[in-house]
Amino acid sequence: GGTDLVARSIDPKLVEVLGQKLIVDNRGGAGGNIATELAARAEPDGYTMLIGSIGAIAINPTLYAGKLPFDPQRDLAPVTLTSEVLNILMVHPSLPAKSVKELINIARAKPNQLAFSSSGLGATDHLAGELFNSMLGVRTIHVPYKGGGPAAVDLAAGNVQFSFNTATAQVALWKAGKLRALAVLSPKRQTLFPELPSIAETVPGYSVNNWYGFFVPAK
Repeated sequence: GGTDLVARSIDPKLVEVLGQKLIVDNRGGAGGNIATELAARAEPDGYTMLIGSIGAIAINPTLYAGKLPFDPQRDLAPVTLTSEVLNILMVHPSLPAKSVKELINIARAKPNQLAFSSSGLGATDHLAGELFNSMLGVRTIHVPYKGGGPAAVDLAAGNVQFSFNTATAQVALWKAGKLRALAVLSPKRQTLFPELPSIAETVPGYSVNNWYGFFVPAK
């Protein structure tokens, strides 16, 4: 998934700077809550760092109001923004949708028959799907997974029909011909994928942003 790939891409430079080995401990699931709780409860000794996402840090405290065993503002100290990661709307090739408009038409014609995968409840790709449903008045089924990687793999297997997952989790499968990309979720087209339109070109006002950052236990 996106969080894991960001961590592993940063790891070699951190090893060089710190002069010691680092362990990337992937604790996927629950929209990032599992990893965030582990970091929040860790000893504040400098040996535990968290790559936190917008979902776990900024969104889940609202979605799970009063139910989380941690408070990001109280229990974690932000260090730095590491990256902004693009989300891409992709479909399984068996779905006869080659544009956002065609996907919308299919969803309207088949209420509660199309399913989209996400990296977990409350994650940005989950909320992107719910925003899609809300803005367009369609009804699709959400299927959460334990991370963006499993969500992308199951989409490629055809067990769900579409996804709003991160580029990091899906691009390799897209380039291998196992997925079809329809649009980026940013407000405008991106130079990284110039062939892809922005979803806002079809759904004005639609935009989903995804960021990751370093956090450490407070104190």
